[in-house]
Amino acid sequence: MTRSLLILGDSLMDSGNVDQLARRFGQDPFEEPIYNGGGNRKASDGPVLGEHIARQLGANLRRNTLANLRTLPGLTLGGFGSAQLRTYAYAGALSGSTGTGRSGLAAFPLGLRSQARAVATSTLLPERDLDALIAAGSNDLIDLVEQGARLRRVLASPGRRDDRGLQQRTAKAIVGNIRASRDAITGVVDETVIVGLSPLSATPYLQQQAKQWGRRLADPLLDWVDGTAQRVNRGLAKAFDDQKAVLVVDGTAAWNAVANPMFLDDVHPTSTTASRLAAEVVAAIEASTLQSYGF
Repeated sequence: MTRSLLILGDSLMDSGNVDQLARRFGQDPFEEPIYNGGGNRKASDGPVLGEHIARQLGANLRRNTLANLRTLPGLTLGGFGSAQLRTYAYAGALSGSTGTGRSGLAAFPLGLRSQARAVATSTLLPERDLDALIAAGSNDLIDLVEQGARLRRVLASPGRRDDRGLQQRTAKAIVGNIRASRDAITGVVDETVIVGLSPLSATPYLQQQAKQWGRRLADPLLDWVDGTAQRVNRGLAKAFDDQKAVLVVDGTAAWNAVANPMFLDDVHPTSTTASRLAAEVVAAIEASTLQSYGF
């Protein structure tokens, strides 16, 4: 049985860390009324995906401690007490060491690999019955789309060889970062669930980008992004195939099983949609060979 669940990743997992960071710089990223249901502390109108997964596994969401990364200026890891959930995730996190340029976080070491390092070096964690939940990589793709020029050039060129090449390199980098992050916390956690990438073409952001890129590049853009996400999911499944303590949930398959998915803003699902997605993830956990994942 899980004594404490470590939650790492991006906005699908972050229940308040990036809000705390932003407020130190006089910013309020979730001040709009659409985030009221999430207490204006997270990219949701209620619990985020990580919280829904934890709650459906039996956790008490009120026993959640935000673990600010010690690598950030002026921030230290707080005391954890008897918290069931210890959230290291940051909205805007890349799968590497930093945040996204789109979110203005490229200079901050709050990416997945930084989160994993904070876990690995912490002296405040219980010594047993720790499990982990990880979801990251979508921001890597969004950043590539946001930067635009490189991906436009590749998609506009004749043939698909360079399309596939960039897709392969991008997916390999994301898989490598997630694997390195899991490796970093080996010995700290018992079992890990990794939620793969969902089809970003469904987001209002990608739909708007496709329109702006024009008719010639719209479909290639959406196909490239979703194809890369699927390649990441396959790569993760292969990378952890021989590790009985790690379950990879195909994020695209889970998303496609959700009835009537809705978005709160340009990239984030509503809490209701996140709850339905969580049910798919939990079903995969319950059907897996993990021995003691859940409260």
